[in-house]
Amino acid sequence: GRGPCRADRRSWLNHYRMMPDVLPVCRCHAWLRAADGPGYLVIEDRGKPNLRDRVSALDARQRRPLLAAAMRLIAGCQGFGLQPRDLKATNVVVGDGPAGSAEVALVDCDAVHVNARIGNRQRARGLEQFLANLPASVSRRERLRAAAAYRREAGLEREALRAILRRVPSSQ
Repeated sequence: GRGPCRADRRSWLNHYRMMPDVLPVCRCHAWLRAADGPGYLVIEDRGKPNLRDRVSALDARQRRPLLAAAMRLIAGCQGFGLQPRDLKATNVVVGDGPAGSAEVALVDCDAVHVNARIGNRQRARGLEQFLANLPASVSRRERLRAAAAYRREAGLEREALRAILRRVPSSQ
C-alpha cells in the first residue's frame, strides 16, 4: 500500500519474513498506528550501540568477531533469498550473546527484497553497502578478513568471492 504507513507496514512484515528464530533479526512485537499519524513499531531490544559505533571504539583484534558475526548475518540473509537493500553497519546492533559474547542483529527491515536466488550482483551490492559504511579505522585487511568470513558462511569458493569483490569498489 501507499501512504505514510508504508515503510512501517513493510518493515513489520519483513521482520516476520526474516525468520527471527533462524536469523539474528530483532523481533517485531507490534505495529501501533495512531489515528492521526503513521505510528511506530515495537521492536525487541537487542542492544544499544550499533555496529559502526561499537567497532570504532575497539581495536582490530576486538573488532574481528563482531565483523565476522555481521558477515554471517549477511550471508545467512542472502542464503534464504533475503537481500536487505539498506545494509549499513548502523542498521546492525550489538548486544550480549551467550556466555558474555557479543551478538549482532539486524534492526532495519523496511527495505528487504525477497528473492528466490541471490546472484553475485546482489551479493556484491550488499557487501559494498556494508563495507563502505564501516568507519575509516577499519583497515582494508580487516575488511578482506571479514569478506573471508562471509565466504565461509555463504559456502562460496575463493574464486567466486574474488568475482564478487571485483564488483565492490571499496575492496580494491
